Amino acid sequence: MKLTAALLSAIVLSASAAMAAEQPVGAPETEFFDHNGSTIVAQYKYGNLRYMKVKPSLRGLVDEGMAAFSGDIEWRGAVHGTAYVFKKGCPFVPYEVSGRYDPSIPGYVMTGAYPVRSKKGCDIVGYSNKGANARLVFVDTFERDRRQVKMSKSAQDAYIDSVYETEGGEDYMDGFISSEELERRNRKGRP
Repeated sequence: MKLTAALLSAIVLSASAAMAAEQPVGAPETEFFDHNGSTIVAQYKYGNLRYMKVKPSLRGLVDEGMAAFSGDIEWRGAVHGTAYVFKKGCPFVPYEVSGRYDPSIPGYVMTGAYPVRSKKGCDIVGYSNKGANARLVFVDTFERDRRQVKMSKSAQDAYIDSVYETEGGEDYMDGFISSEELERRNRKGRP
């Protein structure tokens, strides 16, 4: 049994090393993603997505460091491997998923038929292509935040442009008083 485990570990390590060599130059070793409110860390070198910070509703069901996905994951490319279904009081169940990085999200989208458990118990009663576990989305938090800042900057620039467009109008100074008028009002005690 120990020999089988050692061989399996050697195969996994060699596959991880081969996969790491396939990553493009300049690709980060790790990145962060949001998966339904949990923070996930992508470890490209090892081919996995792991829970870094578990959302409150999953505490006690999923532990920090547990894999959400393991397999082949290319930076900004294709993914193929194993995802996991969790149910309180039951062991996690692996299932096959595949997909790719979708820049429009931005993030990885994976699909696969997931194991459905019985209502009462841990037994697998079938597989489904519908439901939350059939389509997994891992949102690239850096890219999402970068886009939000860029959009905010665009909105600010549009506002500034609109202000400058109105400066040339003849009623531009309506509602403003001159410095002389302000001084005159202050001498009279009027704010």
